[in-house]
Amino acid sequence: MEIRELNFDDKRAFSDFVTEWKKDENPFHHLFMIEKAKELQFEDYLSFVEDLKIENDDPNHSSGTTYFAFEQGVMVGMLNCRWQIEKGSLFRTGGHIGYAVVPSFRRRGLAGKMIEFGLEKYKEHGIYRVLVCAKVENEVSRHVIEQAGGQMENIIDGECRYWIDL
Repeated sequence: MEIRELNFDDKRAFSDFVTEWKKDENPFHHLFMIEKAKELQFEDYLSFVEDLKIENDDPNHSSGTTYFAFEQGVMVGMLNCRWQIEKGSLFRTGGHIGYAVVPSFRRRGLAGKMIEFGLEKYKEHGIYRVLVCAKVENEVSRHVIEQAGGQMENIIDGECRYWIDL
């Protein structure tokens, strides 16, 4: 599996990725980044994710980097690393990492690999304690987080808050 940022050569893979997400009825996979992917044209989405990388003074905006997972050229997942969870509500719910795998590639261990990749990026940024959240009802995601070393601290607004110490 290759995990990296999006580039102009990914237009077709991105289109297929969005098409699959539009069919997904899983209530746990309506991430902000997925919803943006559904509504924006590819070039606009590229600009959108680039803009998210910029730090600013907005107390409600965390800069972040969005990575995509590929299997043999097929875009199979998305990983959003948010670098400043002290901004907005991310410390309460949401956390550092948001991730999702397209329906046709679920249950293959890809989410765990994406989290592992993200944790390495946090180390590179000097962040050694990472908050990852999952809905109480999302047992699969909770299991993935626990397998990555997540220790549940508490539940807030229906989200289990897990800390991973690096």
